Formats: sequence, C-alpha cells, structure tokens
Amino acid sequence: MKTNNLNEFQELAVKVVKDLDKIRNINHDKDVTMHHLTEELGEIAREIFNDKTGRKKIDRENLKGEIVDIMILASYLAYLHDIKLEDALKFKINNFKERFNLEV
Repeated sequence: MKTNNLNEFQELAVKVVKDLDKIRNINHDKDVTMHHLTEELGEIAREIFNDKTGRKKIDRENLKGEIVDIMILASYLAYLHDIKLEDALKFKINNFKERFNLEV
C-alpha cells in the first residue's frame, strides 16, 4: 500500500506550525493544538451549515484552506503524541481490511 510520503507531509506540517508559533509568539502544545483543531473543524461546519440553510454558497477556496488547516493540525497533534502518520495509516487500513473484509 502506498501512502505517498505521509511522513514527509507530517514533517512539513510540524515545521509550519513551529514557524508560525515563533512569528505569533504562541505555543501549540497538545491542548492548544486540540482546541485549534476543533476551531478549524467548526469553520468547516459553518461553511457547510451556511450552504445547507441557504445563507450563502460554500466558498470552495475557503473550504479547501480549512481542510488543509485540519490536516496540518492533525499531523502536528500526532507528532506531539509521537505518532508517525504513515505507520498509523498503514495500521488503521490493515485494521479496516481485517474487520470489514475490505480489499484495499
């Protein structure tokens, strides 16, 4: 199974968060990262909610950015917990294959 250099993405995500923390003079520890991740997920929920309720159409560029924010923060949170994303993905896919008899 190819995971397309997920660990390289995680390394980039860690660098981005650490660099932004220096610029903004903050520290994304485990708690701050989890709160920030939840806040970003809320921004996605708002985009979808506004579309579903007719308030305004989804801003696809904004949605794209918010999804990437979540990817970066989730990658950083994994790093803070000493989890390599590539290993975790392989483990989870194998788990799904066994539990649900998937052919992935």
